[in-house]
Amino acid sequence: MIWDELIGQTPAKKYLGAVLASGRMAHGYLFSGPAGVGKRTAAYAFAQAAMCPQPPAPGQACGICKSCRWFQARQGAQIDHPDMIPLITFSKGRTGRDGSTNYEEKRVGDQEPVIKLETVQYVCEQLHRTPMAGARRVAIVPEAQRFCSGQAEAANAFLKTLEEPPAASLIILTSSQPEALLETIVSRVQNVQFKRLSSAEVSVGLSRRWPGIEPPDLALAAALADGSIGRAVELVEGDMKNWRAAVLAALEKFSARTFLAFGAGLWVLSDAEGKRLFALAQEAQTEDEDGGEGSGVRGQGSGMTPKGSTRRK
Repeated sequence: MIWDELIGQTPAKKYLGAVLASGRMAHGYLFSGPAGVGKRTAAYAFAQAAMCPQPPAPGQACGICKSCRWFQARQGAQIDHPDMIPLITFSKGRTGRDGSTNYEEKRVGDQEPVIKLETVQYVCEQLHRTPMAGARRVAIVPEAQRFCSGQAEAANAFLKTLEEPPAASLIILTSSQPEALLETIVSRVQNVQFKRLSSAEVSVGLSRRWPGIEPPDLALAAALADGSIGRAVELVEGDMKNWRAAVLAALEKFSARTFLAFGAGLWVLSDAEGKRLFALAQEAQTEDEDGGEGSGVRGQGSGMTPKGSTRRK
């Protein structure tokens, strides 16, 4: 089942399944929540189910049609589905003999701090094209607050598409900093919230990514990950194992001198983590101030109620 890759997030799974089953799909969705909790995994699962021409059950995908096979062959953000629109930026290439300038396409990486106007214009133009292999064209924009980072033109260009979306289009935004998005953008999409995972859920996700991880390392990473599988992966891929081994070795030789060294090591670790969190908070505050000139009222969408249905009181 396509939803098996998504760890936890039961409320979000139920809501998205109900949307697919109802047949009343909105044109735009915002998957908001902490980093590394499954927003992008859910976005691709939702898109696959929405584009499957022969779902075996409501909210599911068959897994055998051509569209599903394209999704199953996906490598990260790289997918060959002709109706999945990539985030592309254009850079100057070599100059031709006739003096003309050639432009090279390049995918926008996750670490790039800004999604430029040219990328937004490309996505919007592609969304207005006729689907080539299915019923709709789909754009997934990870960390969508990046096109609101001090560039009103990109945000306004995307807002126009959200205000008048093409009939055969589906836009899925993900964001770990939804407060940095323009309120006028948030008010025009359905907000689906993703929560921090439990340590047990982080352990499940991490063990899938690292099948051979040792139980002590798994338990430590899950405890330090703050409910984020992405953060747990960063810890395992980093120097956590070496740090843990150094701490245990120091404890075995505990004395007055090593006590001071141990305390200094803990201080350095906590200071680095504090600086990282402070930098993230400052960045979010700056982006919020830059984007705060937008007008409109922040919409909560339909919460966990499919569009077109009524919420029970």
